[in-house]
Amino acid sequence: MIEQVKRQASTHLEATDWMAIRASEGATAIPDSVKSYRTAIRKESNDKETEIKALSNLDAIKLYQATPHILTRKNSDGENYASEINVNLAQHYFADDPLNNDPDPDFVSLEKK
Repeated sequence: MIEQVKRQASTHLEATDWMAIRASEGATAIPDSVKSYRTAIRKESNDKETEIKALSNLDAIKLYQATPHILTRKNSDGENYASEINVNLAQHYFADDPLNNDPDPDFVSLEKK
């Protein structure tokens, strides 16, 4: 599971690695929103590793891989509706990507149940 966490974090960071390299070579600075995002991904990854190391039995592992959440979205009438979904916390990151140019307009929230 820790390897999953590291792979996911790496995937999230790859999209902005070029900005970090460019800035480290003395060129254009990284936008603050991207710096914050990269910091949030690293923190979330470190927190996940700590949480995984603390899982003490198979039931705890199963729950971490299928944690109940409430997903709220807008329907075609613009009204909110909620549904319960299971989220694999080893794979899902909650930090908002500032470079996401195609956000889901119907997404309202995702909260742990």
